[in-house]
Amino acid sequence: MEHAGKAGLAMFAMRGKEYLTAIRSENGLLELHTMHFADEVHNPRREVDNLPEKTKLTAQEVKTAEQLIGMLAIEWKPDEWHDTYEEQAKKLVEDKLAGREIAVSAGPAPEATNVIDLMDALRRSLEGARKGADAEQPPVKKNARKARASSAAASPKPTGGKKSTSSRAAGTTTAKRTSATGKRQLSQLTKAELYQRATDLDIPHRSTMTRDQLQHALEQTGRRHRAAS
Repeated sequence: MEHAGKAGLAMFAMRGKEYLTAIRSENGLLELHTMHFADEVHNPRREVDNLPEKTKLTAQEVKTAEQLIGMLAIEWKPDEWHDTYEEQAKKLVEDKLAGREIAVSAGPAPEATNVIDLMDALRRSLEGARKGADAEQPPVKKNARKARASSAAASPKPTGGKKSTSSRAAGTTTAKRTSATGKRQLSQLTKAELYQRATDLDIPHRSTMTRDQLQHALEQTGRRHRAAS
């Protein structure tokens, strides 16, 4: 079949359903591909009578969309993608066996897009992505560095073998204030801006996260960086 460039057809049953399949020869192995039956293939314009017609886009709209796609493009890393449904199901079974309380969450509510004008939406998304790309480092880092510098400048050198506790208290207060400031700033960013920061910090699984999950991941990363410094 590989020499002739042809494939075989076969029927088989799985999970109570009959499947039409194509069998191909590829690199010395036989591959089986499931296919749709003819009555399962539909023309969407015949089935749905109110589909929008093809929209004519301006050159500026196409260019803006291409710029946005280029700025949000990331390197494809297969290892970062997991079957999260299977992982959650396994954890649910483990929690059940361990007798732990299981909390059911409906998940975050979908965010309203309020997209009225395509060009305006593309322009706002592009501006948000540019702001994230232009940021040299997250504000949490900057504020933490300023807090450490001001704490060091305000702390007197210990005399007579006694350690100063006032500087440590001031540093703790400043760190708490910095953390709160970082949260406020992150909460004011768009999802595109949060995603760009997550990309700069190489946070895994960022492409599958919601806006709230991106913010939480950035906050956790900021805490780890402050603890390490």
